[in-house]
Amino acid sequence: LPAHCIAAAKKLKSYQLQLRMKNGRTIYRSINSDAVFVNPEFRLLSYNKRDFLFNDIAIIALKYPMKPKTFTSARINLGKQSKLAGVMYDRRNAYHVTNDFDCDTDGLARNQICLINSLMSNITTKGRVQEHSEQLQLDPRQGYYRQSCWDKSGSALLTSKCQMEAFTLVSDCRNSVKIALRLDSYSDWIRSTIMTDLLQTKRWKKIRSLKRLFIREMRLSKTCLNFKDKQEMYLVPNIREAPTKVIEQSKPEFKPLSENLRVVTDCGVEVRLESGIIHSPIHYKDVKNSRELLNIIQNNFKYRPNQKCEWLVTAPTEDQKVGIKFQYFDLHPDFDRLEVEEDSGSWAPRQEVARFRGGKPTRTIISGSDQLRLTFHSDYQGERKGFGLTFQPVKVSQCGGSYFAQSGTIQSPNYPFFYPPNTICTWKIQVPGPGTIKLEFDHLNLHTTDLLEIRDGLSDQDSYITSISGNSSNIVYTLANKMHVLFKTNDWGQMAGFSARFVAMPAVCGGREVFQGQSLSLHSPEFDRQGLYRRGYVSCRWEVHAEHRHFITVQFNQFDLGDKPQCATGFLELSDSVHDSDHMRRYCNGMEKKKWYTTSSKLFIEYLFDIDDTKSHFDIRLDQTKGCVLPQLPPFGKSMECTYPNSRKVECIVTCNDGVVLDPAYCYLFHGVWKGNMDCAVTAATEKRRESKRPLEKLLDCRHERLTGCLVPPMMDNSLVKCTVKHGDSVCRIECVDGEVSPGDYARCVRDRSGWEGRWSRVLLPCIPSCIKTIPKVTHGRVNCGDMIDNRFKCRLRCKEGYSASLYNEPSHTDVGTFSCDRGVWTGVLRCVAVEEK
Repeated sequence: LPAHCIAAAKKLKSYQLQLRMKNGRTIYRSINSDAVFVNPEFRLLSYNKRDFLFNDIAIIALKYPMKPKTFTSARINLGKQSKLAGVMYDRRNAYHVTNDFDCDTDGLARNQICLINSLMSNITTKGRVQEHSEQLQLDPRQGYYRQSCWDKSGSALLTSKCQMEAFTLVSDCRNSVKIALRLDSYSDWIRSTIMTDLLQTKRWKKIRSLKRLFIREMRLSKTCLNFKDKQEMYLVPNIREAPTKVIEQSKPEFKPLSENLRVVTDCGVEVRLESGIIHSPIHYKDVKNSRELLNIIQNNFKYRPNQKCEWLVTAPTEDQKVGIKFQYFDLHPDFDRLEVEEDSGSWAPRQEVARFRGGKPTRTIISGSDQLRLTFHSDYQGERKGFGLTFQPVKVSQCGGSYFAQSGTIQSPNYPFFYPPNTICTWKIQVPGPGTIKLEFDHLNLHTTDLLEIRDGLSDQDSYITSISGNSSNIVYTLANKMHVLFKTNDWGQMAGFSARFVAMPAVCGGREVFQGQSLSLHSPEFDRQGLYRRGYVSCRWEVHAEHRHFITVQFNQFDLGDKPQCATGFLELSDSVHDSDHMRRYCNGMEKKKWYTTSSKLFIEYLFDIDDTKSHFDIRLDQTKGCVLPQLPPFGKSMECTYPNSRKVECIVTCNDGVVLDPAYCYLFHGVWKGNMDCAVTAATEKRRESKRPLEKLLDCRHERLTGCLVPPMMDNSLVKCTVKHGDSVCRIECVDGEVSPGDYARCVRDRSGWEGRWSRVLLPCIPSCIKTIPKVTHGRVNCGDMIDNRFKCRLRCKEGYSASLYNEPSHTDVGTFSCDRGVWTGVLRCVAVEEK
């Protein structure tokens, strides 16, 4: 399902699914949102928001079977995974699994496969396969596909035994090539999700296959140490392997010429020789070959006066260019000249490439087409030695191209010789992984009217970085792993062009961070202020993973984003869950030297800033702490209260049904092991029962400890954490002293959206001063507030004459406005802004 639908599921009561029957009939079924689990980590997405609807795909599992039973559904093998099938089937076609490199030279993620229609199986040439895969414009590293048939996405790919092996991510419209996701990486999640619900019933005993599955899981849980952590599922790689080769453009080369070359001095000649020499007409002398020319040039000689000579040089084949290289050049500087023009045929106008006079050293020229026209003009006086040049066909590499490499070189056409006129070249450069690209020029010499345009992306519509002309440029950087380079020339003049090296660099900011020790640090990105970047706002996203059953403490060492009214132009956003506003908080000031706490082992951070803002910065330290899982209520127990007697110890007191209060059980942070008595009505029988629990009870306890139980929220500064456990309900609250209040003071332990782990329904926040104690003072205005109701109230601002009430630094049309406060957090605080006199 598209994940934007999943993100909205909190507000939906049900999904409506369209099912296609085997007989072709379409039916609709409604599924309660409580019955839908979403895989917590599978995402094929790009953070480009305009492509969000197509980039973000989620995998879901349903708790209950859908009716009618006649619906043809695919079975997923939840047991031991067999070898991947070589042939898979959809509703109409059979597909062969092919080699990743043959299908897509950039390589696929490890959980992706490429399939080719069996009708093409006799086509084994790599070029034909690439022809189809290039039509897909595939990029699974970023998760979007620029050209494909979207209605084919999500279709099941089955084995001959009707077992679902994969599902289609993208397919070309001719059903020739498919990129599919292997499902064996997700069978652990599906199995665990289903089992968590079925354990609460006896339905599993009636199904033989589920019974075998449960017995195997019970054996693993004989001791909780043998229970498999499912953390590895969260880290299923979705990146391509980095290529090892380096991409470089081939340079045009002149082949060694033989000594006995044909010499052309006659005027008005079309030259179709493989190679030779063109010489200005020699006075009173005809020359046939290079040996005769060598004898003449050792003596004094001059070119003929009053000449207008043309030579049309044509390459042997259309895919070749004509190259000319001057051996010497000596014309009268004022009256005589040699013109070089592109000639593409009688139907197209000629384009002047160069015009030479005098005795200056001349450049080597390579034509832009397969023909080059030379015209020599001389008047009646001032003859000199003339010119001699060699010509030959030259094979030139393709202008532009698409590159996927760690590093490489791009060059203007014909480099190091002069580039041809009226040329448009486009390079699309992509480096593997989430890094950025650095482009540095080894040589740059462009005509002032020619242009090199660079953008941060793969198209000419992406963010503009810079345009370059002339002979100097700073280093160019992208903020993503893509770069678009456009080289455009006209016919006003040509130069030697450019040669530039691109190399993959670490990401400027963001990415996935995994704790390798007790702590790690994150800070605002640092830029090469001498380099060239795109302008505008940048969003950096970090995804931080602590060890299983650990929570994360965020310590703000430095936090200064400047004046950001309403956090509209810059903020730091913290969340311990994806797609859930109850677990997210956004800050743009007031967090210096403060702490923020997660209630799970994950942390998602987003930092929005203006790249030209050199003053905004932050520095945070993240610490992971092994937490204590909130215990289940024991049999015959009525309730349980848990608190922190000190910063490292959690104590829980159980009240039994008969009113007996047990001695406190305790757990130390960093250890995570409960000790003490939690059994009501302890007798010799219950002691024996505790020592020899039934396998199913052990499995339930193990799953609670490792998966479905919630961590006791961490102790917070100036706050009392108090948790209450009753039958079927676990709640934690934040209690504050008088004059303070918690913006998030209540949470319930629930299953997360994936059905995978237990988590708190919202983020818990430490106590802060209440609204009545933090009424803002506004310069040039007066604030009046009403009565506080449930820690909420509204305030009214009236500005002095000459000032207006505004959310931002721009004046508004009124001098009066209102704003509010909810549990210590102010929203929409106004300011008085001077009104300019007209």
